[in-house]
Amino acid sequence: SSTVNGKVPSQYIAETQGKSWAVIIGIDKYLNLAGLAYAVDDAKSVASMLGRQGFTVSSLYNTQATKKAILRELRQNLVTRVQKDDRVLIFFAGHIGETPSTGKQQPVGYLMPVDTEPGLLADTAISVDLLRELSEALPAKQVLFLIDICYGGIAGRSQRSFPPMTSS
Repeated sequence: SSTVNGKVPSQYIAETQGKSWAVIIGIDKYLNLAGLAYAVDDAKSVASMLGRQGFTVSSLYNTQATKKAILRELRQNLVTRVQKDDRVLIFFAGHIGETPSTGKQQPVGYLMPVDTEPGLLADTAISVDLLRELSEALPAKQVLFLIDICYGGIAGRSQRSFPPMTSS
């Protein structure tokens, strides 16, 4: 497993000053996509581990994890709470998707909320570019995305994984 300065990411994050915030998203029962087996269990175990390490955790599971609710959590709730010495960990377990590349268009990666419509990713999913913008808008010292990737979201196409994004 990966380490940051020789420590697991959560330990590294918890040891620096400021408050620690986590947003945990887990979806196994999608409205318009095949279900998954362990995404919510994985998310709940991450949530309880972070809670024990002093994180203030907010979680969205299954039907709670709509695009609107996820964006409200990341865009409004975190922005109002987080201070400059704080750190934020965002964990997503669920389907991810990617639009096909067309000519000059690079493929775009998406996290897929519970209400994603497979043919309408730009409207109903959350692009990696938007996540990057949201993380840059946070005043936090560190923002760490952990994406627990479950393949097979869109018509079984092979998909690329994106590395976790960090901003400091």
